[in-house]
Parts: sequence; C-alpha cells; structure tokens
Amino acid sequence: MIPNTHTEKLKGNNLNPVISIACLTFNHEAYIEKTIDSFLSQKTSYSFEIVIGDGGSTDGNKEILRKYQSIHGEEKIKLLFPEKDPGIGGMLNQIFLECRGEFVCFCEGDDYWVNYDKIERQVSFLRDNSDYVLLHSDLIYINSFGQQIEPFESHFLFDERRQDGIVFETLLQKGIFIYAPTVCFRSSALSKMKLKTTDSWFVFDYWYWLLISLEGKFLYQKVVDSVYRRHENGVTQNFDFFKGKYLPLKSDIILHAVKNNNFKLYKDILLIEIYKLWRNELSWKNTKRIIQIFKADYEIFPSFAVYFLSYWKRKIIKRIL
Repeated sequence: MIPNTHTEKLKGNNLNPVISIACLTFNHEAYIEKTIDSFLSQKTSYSFEIVIGDGGSTDGNKEILRKYQSIHGEEKIKLLFPEKDPGIGGMLNQIFLECRGEFVCFCEGDDYWVNYDKIERQVSFLRDNSDYVLLHSDLIYINSFGQQIEPFESHFLFDERRQDGIVFETLLQKGIFIYAPTVCFRSSALSKMKLKTTDSWFVFDYWYWLLISLEGKFLYQKVVDSVYRRHENGVTQNFDFFKGKYLPLKSDIILHAVKNNNFKLYKDILLIEIYKLWRNELSWKNTKRIIQIFKADYEIFPSFAVYFLSYWKRKIIKRIL
C-alpha cells in the first residue's frame, strides 16, 4: 500500500479534481491493492480523485477499500457501496455519475496501470486538442498468477479494426477496438448521455465508447499503459452476461444518435442498423423500439421506407437473375 505523501501543488484540488479515475470492482480482494497503488503512483501535475464502486463483494475487497480511504481521505478516494447490487452496467453508471473531474480514466479492480505518466500524457493531449474526446492505448495480458500470457484472439481483431478520428461508424459496424483499462475521455461527452442506472441498458464499456464517439474524435497511442488480468471470475470469461441484451442496447444507441441530431451525418449506417433490428427480432418490444426511433425524427421513416424497398428490390432482381 502506498502511503499518503501527496503534498505537492497540483493543478486543481481534491474538491475540484481535474481527473476522475473510475474503478469498477467486485470480489477483487487478491488484486485491488495493486490496482489502487498503480493509480496513486501516477506522476502528474493534475489533481485527481479515485471513484470506486463495489456492487456487493463477498470477499475482503470492501475492507481493503475502506483501509485505503482511511489513509488517503474521502475526498481522494470515494467509495460507492450500494445496498442492492445494481449489476455491472448499473454500478458503472453510478461510478461515472459521481465523477467530478474534467476528464475520466477507467480501470477495473483486477487490472492495473504500468506507465506512470499515463494520465499526464493523455490529459495534456486532450487539453491541447479540443476536437478529441477520447484517447486509448495498448496493454499486455497476464494470468491470475501474474505471468504474462499470449493476447486474446480479439487483440488481433482490434488491430484490424482500429482507426483514429471519427470512429462511430466503424465501432457500430465492426465492433469494439478499445481496451477499457487504457482510456481517458472528456466527462462532458459522458454528461450528454443522461446515464441510466439499470443493467439492462447496455453491455459494459463498448456502449460508452459508441456514445462518446458521437461527440468527437478518438486517438490511439501505441504505448503500453495497462495490464489486463485474465482469470476465471473475469467478466469476459462469462459471456452468458451478454445474452439477450444486444438488440435493445443497439436500439438505445441508435435512438440516442437520432435525438442528438446525428441522423443526417450517419444516415446510411443508421438505416442499415434499424433494418437489422426489424429483421432480427420482429417482436412487439422490438417494434416499439423502432417506433420510438421513428418518432424521434420524422424524417427517418420515409428514408427507411425507401431503403427497405430498394433493399428488397435488389434481392428480388438478384434471385431472378
């Protein structure tokens, strides 16, 4: 554990931190100290707070968190222990809603940072480049024993998909290419989302990056900033969590894009995704979601009708030929 030795003069202060470090944790007793120490070891000229949410650990995780808070103070380390576990999505929403910083960095309680100038470098870039809203970088993988292991297969998919600049369309069509423990983003991009506190709204971090991507540019920095720990209790080891949630979450993203006047900018891709919603699950609930999208912007329905008819016209001609 790192003692409280932060006496240097920083930009900002504990009451008005420049940076919020958001940490989601659950039954991470074996790992959480290394995670928090990696936050506290950051060499930065900016003040920062650490906001940690634990939805109901049954190991000694909460006791460790309380110990850190008692040493560093409630203004430096804010703990969120809801009485009822809100689930991964709900807990992460609550954490982000409590972040006071101009910029937010994220890391789960079983991962950690290895680059001591991570937040200094990322925040300095965002301050100097107002058209960018999110930075992300690279990481390495370890197992539960701390030994470095080969990357996931998805690591190579991320390399193929990755792009800088305006990335909403790529994220929506091709999928995620951002490592959560490496990100730093503007909290102003997050505030526009009107975060909900229910786990049924989205599937973990991918949906945040999609929504933030509507607000500006992304940049990948080829620097190893973080360590991702793969173990049997990790979220990515239990894909049952994701089942049944994809369609409603995608419709929420489309609805958000439409309500924030992004339809004309991303018209082609949004029409394709609306059609996928209609085609993949023609249930009453899904139909209501599509009606909500049409109601949000009345220009969408005629555009969708034209797209729908032209799509099936092409299909019929192809079959005839």
